[in-house]
Amino acid sequence: MNLEKLRSKLGKENLSAVFGEITKISTTSIEIRGLKTGVGDIIKLVSNENENLNTLAMVVEIKEQFSYLSPFSFIEG
Repeated sequence: MNLEKLRSKLGKENLSAVFGEITKISTTSIEIRGLKTGVGDIIKLVSNENENLNTLAMVVEIKEQFSYLSPFSFIEG
């Protein structure tokens, strides 16, 4: 299979899977669980209700089974 065919096939599939869930949202951070993260990792947040409401956040702290994120844009909900 040539590279262009492979890119075409990959572009049609949603390769992301649900790995974790948001447990709390505060004014400056988001608490999540269910992901194996490291400080500095970039996480893509996707709304279950609206696929167009996606944003990125950075892992800034880890405590027990929770990771704390700092979003790169406004979060609502």
